[in-house]
Amino acid sequence: MGGYKYKPAAAGGGAAALDTMTRVDVTDGSWTLADWQGTASSISNSGGVNSCILDTSAATKFIDGAVWYKELKTADGSDYDFTDKRVACDFYIHLPETAWNDNGGGSGGLGNPPTGSRSHVGIGIMTDPENLPTSGSGPWPRDLLGCSLGWITHLSRMYRTGLRNTSNSGTHGAISTNASPLPVITPTHVSEGKRATNRLEWATTISKAEHWAAGALDPAGGPDSYYQTWSARYDNGNRQSVSGWGAATRWGRTRTSKLYIFAYAARGSGATGSVTMKFDLYYNTTMYDGGTNPSGRTGLPA
Repeated sequence: MGGYKYKPAAAGGGAAALDTMTRVDVTDGSWTLADWQGTASSISNSGGVNSCILDTSAATKFIDGAVWYKELKTADGSDYDFTDKRVACDFYIHLPETAWNDNGGGSGGLGNPPTGSRSHVGIGIMTDPENLPTSGSGPWPRDLLGCSLGWITHLSRMYRTGLRNTSNSGTHGAISTNASPLPVITPTHVSEGKRATNRLEWATTISKAEHWAAGALDPAGGPDSYYQTWSARYDNGNRQSVSGWGAATRWGRTRTSKLYIFAYAARGSGATGSVTMKFDLYYNTTMYDGGTNPSGRTGLPA
């Protein structure tokens, strides 16, 4: 994915990724927490793995939950101005202590979080954290794209959920989610050391684009993330699936002069009882020197 080859850790251990990726420690002082419902408590980091207790507050947009964010900077310390520059982004999500169940009655794990607990952890990019929700009706960020891994209600399979803005009008964005179930874990999977699909990689790019001939998201000259690709992995590190979809996300409703990484931990509606979330996140972003295609000749005969 995105040219990266991840090095799987031993089952149950901490996540392993290329050294060029940045590991997220939400307690290191560089992250700002936005959590209007007070969803998360007892936030800590041990051995690189983040931990928090989530209450039962419903976060139907997921960024209704606990969101940590920080601004990206280039190597010389300047802002990420991607008005005319391409940005490549890769992310890695790992739930190292989740519980697991197979569809034959087998179960185990440390239960952080439990199966079917309606709990998610995600990571992505946004431009306007000042528009993170302050109440149940928003506001909502105008420009963002993310992906999460977690349990919905099923006991033997996890879900990958995309998070994006789908509005090009109004004062603030209109956040939508797109959940996709990962395969059910069977006793055969368990015998092969595949007890849960508790790892997820995802990637996207931001590219300059002047116009789309069709579609609602078409601000003039706005950069876009045309796609979102993702790959799920079992707890032994083996790849389980690879897929992608047209994210059709436009950027520039608020700004293209800054870019932020955000991570979130949240509960779905109907959750019962608090849970402990253990999550290990990584990211790598690269802003290229230029995005303008110069004039040139096609080489075709007149």
